[in-house]
Amino acid sequence: MVESAPRQLFRYDPACRGRLGLSPSEPMGAVRRAGAAANGEWVGSRRGIFISLGLAWLVVATACGHGVEEVTVEFDPIHQLTARLFLPSGRGPHAAVVLLHGGCFLHGSHRGMEREGRFLAEQGFAALSIDYRLANQGGQFPRAVGDVKCAVRWLKTRAGEFGVDPARIAVLGTSAGGYLASITAATPGRPEFDRPECGAQGHDASVAAAVVYYGVSDWNRRCRGGMLQCEEMFLSERCDPQQLAPVFDQASVTTYRDEIVAPYLLLHGELDGEIGVDQSRQLRDAMGQAGGDVELLVLPGVGHNFERDWDAPAARRARRAIVDFLDQRLERP
Repeated sequence: MVESAPRQLFRYDPACRGRLGLSPSEPMGAVRRAGAAANGEWVGSRRGIFISLGLAWLVVATACGHGVEEVTVEFDPIHQLTARLFLPSGRGPHAAVVLLHGGCFLHGSHRGMEREGRFLAEQGFAALSIDYRLANQGGQFPRAVGDVKCAVRWLKTRAGEFGVDPARIAVLGTSAGGYLASITAATPGRPEFDRPECGAQGHDASVAAAVVYYGVSDWNRRCRGGMLQCEEMFLSERCDPQQLAPVFDQASVTTYRDEIVAPYLLLHGELDGEIGVDQSRQLRDAMGQAGGDVELLVLPGVGHNFERDWDAPAARRARRAIVDFLDQRLERP
């Protein structure tokens, strides 16, 4: 719950103050409320410090370690969607990655991608691990896609405050989050996927790159091969292979292959029995035929959620490929 009454200021390591906009003379860990910066008004509590930024409240809970600062933010006050922002050391501006958790559109939260967020920040990228509305919480297609686009615009709006380059923001997701990353990158100019009521206006929701762990790319193919109940709930349509619903075309990333500008890195376990590697191969082929920039890395001998075994060779290989891809496509010096 957001509090506004002044409380005891929370104190942090002085090395973690810079990204929160504090000068050396200001109290350690304190954060100036943006709307009251001129008169020096402060707000805080023992559990966090809250900043009003006009469009959203920020709940600051900074953790210092390995040069990474962490900030919890509420990027969408309409639906109370929160995210965890991971900030690397250094002045920036930094390339950034919006992280999207999996969970078959019914489970999970931004906490599920915090390990990836810290890893990316240690590599010099800012990372924003976000919540999006789940299918049983009003997040049926295309609303959850709009939530992702809202987060992208929010990060672009706040880029200067957090040392982020708004022109170098990528999306990365796993499974359901992989699909959301993919469809977000494929539809930058499509108003039907956006949320006009989202408070973070003034910037578009285009992204500079997409990293997709084993995401669905073609819902028609998915239905013909067998669709999960949670996926039907997300699409608000029952799967009937004999009479495919129009929404399966609208929701398929392959439908927009001729419009995709962002480069894609697709990662898939060869033995994935939940979302077959044919989904990634189909998107690679469709984008390739349309002249798109796409890479597919198939990891031998592993299945769905292979990256969760953090120290396994396949997970480490995938992370190396991600850093190399983002370094190249986001043009890091």
